[in-house]
Amino acid sequence: MVHKLTKAKKFLSFLPHNYRKIAAKAFNWPFLISLVLVFLFLLNFIKPLPDWEKERNCLLKNKHCFPAHFYLAQILLSQNEYSKAKKEINFLEENISLLNQEEKKELEEINHRYQHATREGLETLIKKWQSFLKKYPHYKVGWFYLTTYQEKLGLYQEAQKSRKKLKEIDPGF
Repeated sequence: MVHKLTKAKKFLSFLPHNYRKIAAKAFNWPFLISLVLVFLFLLNFIKPLPDWEKERNCLLKNKHCFPAHFYLAQILLSQNEYSKAKKEINFLEENISLLNQEEKKELEEINHRYQHATREGLETLIKKWQSFLKKYPHYKVGWFYLTTYQEKLGLYQEAQKSRKKLKEIDPGF
């Protein structure tokens, strides 16, 4: 331990007596701030692009970059930007012949999310269930969904009628 202390004292003896003044002049605050800013600037070129920026670049290069349209539609739906999401869904539906089976399934899921989230979509679902139940009036799950969608839209009287019909078919439902 004594040996290590003597080495440190030897090293300090080689430094000039005013080393603090020299260090203070070399590393002043403006220099350190500019050094940090340059480091952060260079760091921007090293880090990977976020997902949305990758998808944006894909769309800028190719209008028919379907993964980017799917990603954009999902983001817009999660942010309650339904009119913009509908534009993406419409674009994908117009080009459905170019989609593979997996993408068609994903489009169906996105469309389903859109329909459950918007008034227009709920109205469409109600119409579909009503036409289905005209053909198959004893399908109790259909009456349940119809009741649920009508309640979501605030059509409580119609929902009450649908619930009554459901109870007629299956009193335990």
